[in-house]
Amino acid sequence: MTATERIPITEDIINTLTAHKERTGCASIALMKYACDRAPDGLKPILIDSWLAKRIKSARKDHVEYVLQLWVSLEDNKTVAIDDTVRAKLTSERDRTGIQVTSLLKGRKDVPRGLRTSVASKYISGCRKTMPQEHLTYLLKAWREEPDDIMALHEVVLDKLKAHEQRTGLNAHALPHDKLHQSPGDFKCEMITAWLSCEIKSARSDYINFVLKAWESVPNKNKGSGKLAGVLHDTKVALTPEMLDQIKTQHQRTGIDEKALLKGDKDKPKGLTSLAIQSWLRGKCKTVPEDHFRYVMDKWQALPDKLQLPGYKPGKRKQTPRPDTTEIPADKLEKLRHYHSLGYLPGIALAMSDNKPKGLSPSMVGGWLRNVTTRAQPEFVTFVLDACLALETHPQRPILLDDQIIAGLVNCHDESGVSGGALLKDRKDIPQGMGRSTISAWIYGYIQTARKDQLDYVHKCYREILSQQRKKAAE
Repeated sequence: MTATERIPITEDIINTLTAHKERTGCASIALMKYACDRAPDGLKPILIDSWLAKRIKSARKDHVEYVLQLWVSLEDNKTVAIDDTVRAKLTSERDRTGIQVTSLLKGRKDVPRGLRTSVASKYISGCRKTMPQEHLTYLLKAWREEPDDIMALHEVVLDKLKAHEQRTGLNAHALPHDKLHQSPGDFKCEMITAWLSCEIKSARSDYINFVLKAWESVPNKNKGSGKLAGVLHDTKVALTPEMLDQIKTQHQRTGIDEKALLKGDKDKPKGLTSLAIQSWLRGKCKTVPEDHFRYVMDKWQALPDKLQLPGYKPGKRKQTPRPDTTEIPADKLEKLRHYHSLGYLPGIALAMSDNKPKGLSPSMVGGWLRNVTTRAQPEFVTFVLDACLALETHPQRPILLDDQIIAGLVNCHDESGVSGGALLKDRKDIPQGMGRSTISAWIYGYIQTARKDQLDYVHKCYREILSQQRKKAAE
């Protein structure tokens, strides 16, 4: 047996490869990065995944041997479970220094393989259950090298922030951009909201000092300039359950939702949107600008009841008679399932037939096949069976890609050395709907059927190429 000859992908081979994948924590894409251009020709990560997923039943002997040898050479992936203790260590160091993972990893060139900002965030949030020991060690070491820079958000600091908010009439998000454009580190306005709501008990001292300085430079709301007047908020009031009930009552009475209420309204207060009203109703806001709430209620109360709206005519809804259905006979259901196994159903036969009855759809046929419903209109069943029968001789009928067909395509690929994309390159007689990735999709099992005209075309092209190669070899 030569190195390029094919061998069957047995259960033992799949189990061995899977065990090494789990042992090393290295998937096919990461594995091939260790190959460093030494891999046999034609070996790609998608091919390895197809072996493990049992989409391909055979493979080149040198491919299998190389992948196995490469996985064996890798060390065990030492992982630790991310329990409450591990997460507490990470969060305590983050809170002690006030440095988020984005700033911690930014600009570092010694970051371990696979450790990115998004990955580290998932470790801390609990989205992942395990992490490499190397990642944990690196994160803790990097944070512990940073000095303490945390100030407790005690009542004095909070009182100062709240006093500036009331004095200026600006909340955190309304602070002028020219006051925030030189903010330190990865500071965000959302942090101020979290401080004031006591969701966060401490913060970096430079963040707190920066916010206090920015708010101190803003004049009182009564003395604000014209530029600031546009962003000043009126007095806010607590959004009580009674106020929410008033909104819901007006909504039900008029039949007008918040989007329709404000559509085309040019006189509404600045900052009032339908999304803002939706956030009130969903309980996302504890307070609301008083002028916003008053404006919304006045506008809703001025509308008539929905029964008095122009054009409304109460009456009974027109009833559409249900079609007559019968139990699908067992012999016809068996024929339908046979055509389903050939790939004709639930959709292809209908798509390739003319004069499809109104109301007949692939999802309906799928319901018959899955026993979701055992009844159907007899004319629908007859139409589907006739459409499948006509498809049996259609030149574009679907062909089920079994192991024999896939093995034949793979053999043509290996013997000729021509990939599917190269096979179709610069050809002008390619069947409609066929692209350069179609053949790869067949081989790797992403498509279970192939159009007969496309499959015949590929076989014809490979026969021509192999014939030419054999003639040259004989000369």
